Amino acid sequence: MFQKNYIMAHLQYVDELIKEYLVFRGFTSTLRSLDNDLKNDKDKGFRVDRITNQILNHIQTYDLNGLRDLWAHLDRRLFNHLSPSLLPCKC
Repeated sequence: MFQKNYIMAHLQYVDELIKEYLVFRGFTSTLRSLDNDLKNDKDKGFRVDRITNQILNHIQTYDLNGLRDLWAHLDRRLFNHLSPSLLPCKC
């Protein structure tokens, strides 16, 4: 678990370094493409605040298909890898 948090924290740092490089080199269209890709990233950098905002946005806009797609994606990427002790009780 520590390793995953360590990687996620450094992922944001690397993103910023790449953005600075693109600005320095004048690659503005590439920077815009990167920003768009980061906005559309379903994992949201595994930041809980961004994921919950996206879930709430789908609920507030009545976007059931978007909510189902996001939940299925999270199920594949996160929930399936949880330890059994963190799974809900099946009473």
